[in-house]
This record gives sequence, structure tokens and C-alpha cells, in this order.
Amino acid sequence: IVFCGMCCQKYINTNMDERSVTTVRYVMKVLANGSETIIFVFLGISAIDKTIWVWNTGFILLTLFFIFVYRFIGVFFLTWILNRYRLVRVEFIDQLIMSYGGLRGAVAYGLATMLDEAKIKEKNLMVCTSLIVVYFTVILQGITMKPLVNWLKVKRAAVTDITLVEKLQNKVFDHMLVAIEDISGQIGHNYMRDKWNHFEEKWMSRILMKPSARKSRDYVFNVFHQLNLKDAMSYVEEVRSKISLEAIQV
Repeated sequence: IVFCGMCCQKYINTNMDERSVTTVRYVMKVLANGSETIIFVFLGISAIDKTIWVWNTGFILLTLFFIFVYRFIGVFFLTWILNRYRLVRVEFIDQLIMSYGGLRGAVAYGLATMLDEAKIKEKNLMVCTSLIVVYFTVILQGITMKPLVNWLKVKRAAVTDITLVEKLQNKVFDHMLVAIEDISGQIGHNYMRDKWNHFEEKWMSRILMKPSARKSRDYVFNVFHQLNLKDAMSYVEEVRSKISLEAIQV
């Protein structure tokens, strides 16, 4: 489901107009927030159910300890493998934040409640421990995450709009890298991406996209459309500011 959603998103957005895309995006956000709220309401109701509370201090503390240990081991081991092939290495501070930010939610609790009590006699202990893990990670780690990020001075991604020159440069570099791989006889990710784009343009787009959507998907036309939208928005803001100044002067 996740893979299908990731692959089909661009076709869905292209076949719909901008208003429909915006409406669908915000409706999905509302549904996601509502579902998350309902899940945590059920978690809160379960917390006051005395029948499921089977307390074992040693088991709970060991569970929390090993969750942290294996989270750190997994993150540091995988990033060590990735750093051997990355040009921009994942720094130690970033690995520490990823290890500390392992929040557990409704999935852990759902898996615990699905256990068969006839086969696992300590089901209530598992459910109780899962609730403690959820509350500990979501509340304690969630509250301390932002101060920890600020204290460690973690680099944050700068949100900037890509200019037309940068878009053209990226496109030129992509084609140059594909040509270099083709001449050298090596098959890298640029070669595979170019082949996939060719297959997508020849077959997938014709099947899943309307003719008008394929026309609007053209790169030059898309950039021209975005520039027109930006000019229109700046013009609206300029007119709005002039109207506000005139109203203040009156």
C-alpha cells in the first residue's frame, strides 16, 4: 500500500487540478490527525482499566533498557554501513538524535493486545509493559526532543525554493552523469533512473495520465506555469498592501 501510494501520487496530482489536490491533501491531514487522536484516546482508556495492569518492575525496566540499547545499535550500525558509500556522511550528533527519537505508539500496543491469551499466559503483563513503553517514549522523549536538538545544535534543513537556474543545472548534470556512465560502460543509479524515466514517459504516463495532464507535465511548460503563479501571487500581495495603506490613510 505504501509503495503504491508513493508511486501513484504524482499521477494522481497531475490528473487533478490544483484546488482538488489541495483539498485532498488537507482532508487526509484531518483524517490522520483524527485517527491519531482516537488511538490515543483508546490508550488513555486502557490506562485506567485495572484488569490489564500486571506490574513487574524488573521486566519493565529491562524492556526500556533493551529498547534503548538495540535502537542505538541498529542506528549506529546501519549508518556505519551507509557512511562507507555516502559523500556526505551522517554525523555522530545526527545518529544520536535518530537513536534517541525512537518513539513507540499504537503499533506496539496493538501487537500486544493481539496476543492469544490461551497460548501466552502473561498477555496482560505484555500489554501493561507496552503501555509503559508508549507513555515513557512519547511523553518523556517527545518533550525532551526539542531541547536536546537545540542543546546539541543539530543542523536543520534550510527550506528554500529552487530557482530556475538551479533547476536547469540539475537537469544538465543529470544528463551529463548518464552520458558518462554510458560511455564508461558502467551501470549506476543515474543510468537506471534515465531508463526508468524513459519507460515511464513511453508507457506509464500514457496509461495513467490524461493528454492534458501529460502536456502540463512538460518541464518547460511547468516552469513557465510556476513563474506565472509566482508573479500573480506577488501582484496580489502588492495590491493588498496598497489597499491596506490607503485604508490606513483614510
